Amino acid sequence: MTIEEMVQVKNDRGYSFALLSKYSGVPVITLQKIFSGATKKPRAMTLAAIEKVLLGKESQYPGKYYFSWEADLTAGQVLKEPEFVYGSSARKPIGFRVEESMQGFYSVEDYRQIPDDKRYELIDGFLYEMEAPSFVHQDVLSYISFRFNSYIHAHHGRCKVLFAPLDVQLDQDDRTMLQPDLVVVCDPEKMVRGGVFGAPDFVLEVLSPSTKEKDMIIKRRKYQIAKVEEYWIIDPMKKLLYVHDFQADPFGRKVYELTGEAPVGIYGGELTIPLGEIAELIREYPEGKKSE
Repeated sequence: MTIEEMVQVKNDRGYSFALLSKYSGVPVITLQKIFSGATKKPRAMTLAAIEKVLLGKESQYPGKYYFSWEADLTAGQVLKEPEFVYGSSARKPIGFRVEESMQGFYSVEDYRQIPDDKRYELIDGFLYEMEAPSFVHQDVLSYISFRFNSYIHAHHGRCKVLFAPLDVQLDQDDRTMLQPDLVVVCDPEKMVRGGVFGAPDFVLEVLSPSTKEKDMIIKRRKYQIAKVEEYWIIDPMKKLLYVHDFQADPFGRKVYELTGEAPVGIYGGELTIPLGEIAELIREYPEGKKSE
């Protein structure tokens, strides 16, 4: 890539020198000299660092390549690649942590490099750490899964009921990868080896104090835009069920106390979930109770 081509790509993508410096590791002053033509013969390694950023795919965030500068000498720079280049498929990072400056720029490729002992969701380029599910969380999901599976089997259905941890590439792009607590997927073409590619028909989330805002606001909006047909949220603390039937009313919401039954919209109300049974499961695990 010539300097003129680099200038064109930089301008087309709207990169500032500060942003390009952050992602390439090349100092701002060096970038300015190269792009203005003041530096007649830039070092090949310097140009390579810039080019790697500028050649990133449009669908990926631009900061995929990282370098650190060992020295900045008058005669030129010495470029040193760190032990792990984030986004590389060669190895996973040790001691992974989310960099605040990178929030909004993370991609599915980055998400896939997170160590197996850590759980995150990727939403529009932002990484959200996930806690281990509680006993009540797992018990509620198991019960609801049983009710769905019993109905599906009795009616010889083809839908699949799936649990987290399960990757759901909701928007079919490289900026969002969710792990809903429970999904029902009826389109076999969406069930791929790596998880679910596209919007499930039904999604259920069980709230915890740390996920309440994300589940009720951020993810609800994501599910609605992606055309999930129905979204349920169970709040164990308040003992409430929130139902968003996006097919019937895109902006409506029904609230149920955990008594009686709630109809499942994707099955036209033929399948109902006994909410009193869920309330009983929650009562088995009062707040603060520890397992033996």
